[in-house]
Amino acid sequence: MNVRQVLFCLIGILSMTVYAYAQERRLAIAQGGSDTYQFFYQTVLAPGEPPVRAFGGGIRVGQQIQRFMIDKENRRYFGYNATVEVLSAPDTYRITFGPLTGEPRNFLPDGENEAGYVKLAAPDWGGPAVRTIRAGEVIALTLLTNNMTRQKISEYVTVMRPGNVPDRLGPLPVEGIFAEGVTRDFRAEDAWLDVQPSTATLDGVAVRLPGGASGALPYFSVPNHGRFILSLTPQAALGFRKAGSISGNRLNISFDGHLLIVNTQGRIAPGAGPFNLYVLHQPNWSQTGTGVVSPQQLREAQGLRIRGRVEGTIPPGQAEGAIVFDRIGGSLSDRRTPANVAPDGSFEVSGLRPGTYEVYLFNRVRATLVLSDKDVNDLVIRPPGAGNNIR
Repeated sequence: MNVRQVLFCLIGILSMTVYAYAQERRLAIAQGGSDTYQFFYQTVLAPGEPPVRAFGGGIRVGQQIQRFMIDKENRRYFGYNATVEVLSAPDTYRITFGPLTGEPRNFLPDGENEAGYVKLAAPDWGGPAVRTIRAGEVIALTLLTNNMTRQKISEYVTVMRPGNVPDRLGPLPVEGIFAEGVTRDFRAEDAWLDVQPSTATLDGVAVRLPGGASGALPYFSVPNHGRFILSLTPQAALGFRKAGSISGNRLNISFDGHLLIVNTQGRIAPGAGPFNLYVLHQPNWSQTGTGVVSPQQLREAQGLRIRGRVEGTIPPGQAEGAIVFDRIGGSLSDRRTPANVAPDGSFEVSGLRPGTYEVYLFNRVRATLVLSDKDVNDLVIRPPGAGNNIR
């Protein structure tokens, strides 16, 4: 197979120094692997302007690596599979790449509706590509190309022994990135956590975590205990709670009567600490892997909520499903969400996705409502014959 056909190339680390940081924007950086190797990746958007909405995703770690990215707004997913073999020559690895396999439900959060998700193929993907590299050498992959903006989402990957960290992945160094835009004061939510586990114990018993990640909201899975998303700030609206602490290169999390202690390869949080650690624990998360999420992705996964009331009297026996929120342009399987009306006229509906909704009352449109990234708590609807629309 012609390696050029599948857009893979081996890139020497020194050749990357010609890049200007302002030309690229980092989207993700993380790692995962086994007791014999660690697979590192950094995802970059080039050119960095215009910026793209943050993608979700991460890696699943099993007999092979499955690197996946989720575009929830457009209901798309893409990525690749990678199998790593440790060769007999010192610090030498064989990596076999191939198209991402699996249905959307394999990569989406538990309970997420997979209807309408489409898998995108990598450009000119023709089959598996095999590369043999020394530890720390970098492979470049083109994941997605936008012909309208002339931007590419690329991934830079390498493999090393557990406990080692590459100095550079592609055009952006592991420890540095140039950020564009208007300068402003630093905020607490800007701080990144760098979680690169070296050892971990659960109730005093050693456990192996799937890898590490760096970001404002990094996550990792723990065998038989689901996913843990970490934050330095409370994020109460997203369900985080104070569940542990960070001190230097150690973090601890208390959950369901258990104590998880993770020692990392370097300082986890900026500053001396110690700091409170806020955690969103998802015990039913069935995937094995690590990655980074954004507040917007969590908000979209949990859905938006609308609270309000109906003015006037609801006829007896008609309160159940009296209101329907119909998302314009949504798929037939998930566009209509009914809501019951309580005897006092109040109603509440949750799990709504951002978008434009027609609000039906007794099968008649009474309003048009745009949901973006905030809950609505004071929606008032008037029945037919009682005036217009929403107040």
